[in-house]
Amino acid sequence: MKLLIESVEVDGRVLVQVAGSLDAYGGPQLREVLARIAIRKPAMVEVNLMGIDYLDSFGTGELLEGIRAIEAQGGDVSVPLADHMGRPLLRLGLGEPLHLVLKPTLVPAGV
Repeated sequence: MKLLIESVEVDGRVLVQVAGSLDAYGGPQLREVLARIAIRKPAMVEVNLMGIDYLDSFGTGELLEGIRAIEAQGGDVSVPLADHMGRPLLRLGLGEPLHLVLKPTLVPAGV
């Protein structure tokens, strides 16, 4: 399935809906859309992956590159990974929930 991406700006917030396959084909498309959004310097971008039916490591890398582009322009990014009932939106492999760490915490040596 191809990747479908829709975005809308509401009150300075950009909502990005993504559906389809986030892989070597779709990943660069999403990164490009997020990079174009980053140029507008929104305060907040929410990337909704609820419609994703396939995700591989390449697609994940492209998503993270797009997120970095937005953050480099001073924006914050939200990638909800659960619906309003707390059910995971994405699962990998044997039904394991996908966990993304978007801003890893660095711990100083000796702590």
